[in-house]
Amino acid sequence: MKLNLNKLYELVKVNPDKELTTQELKYINIEVLYFSKNYLKYVTINKIKEIFELSLAYWLDNSKNTDLKELRVKAWTLNDQLFSESMLNSYNEIILRLLLTTLYDDKNKGDMEQSLEFIEFLIDNLNQLE
Repeated sequence: MKLNLNKLYELVKVNPDKELTTQELKYINIEVLYFSKNYLKYVTINKIKEIFELSLAYWLDNSKNTDLKELRVKAWTLNDQLFSESMLNSYNEIILRLLLTTLYDDKNKGDMEQSLEFIEFLIDNLNQLE
């Protein structure tokens, strides 16, 4: 599956003065998660796969069993423990960083545009691994 970044950017560009709707934010995060799912087979760290599952559950059904802020702290802690020097040269690191972008309930379009730019950068790094 390829991530259609143009479509995601379009959501951010429409009515730039307004925030993203809950549905738009949910759509963007689910798209990023489904894209990431294609690479989970290369991920060797189970905690990263768990973060994926919990984030997906949150965005698919706004799971009350998942505290997004707590999950974000857990993911950043894992990132800091494993990847203190950002090389972005492994599936584990790149997928964890992609997942981190889905752990914010931020409807600000400017923030989301920056997030999409970072996602695009991460995808470029993924392509270099293939």
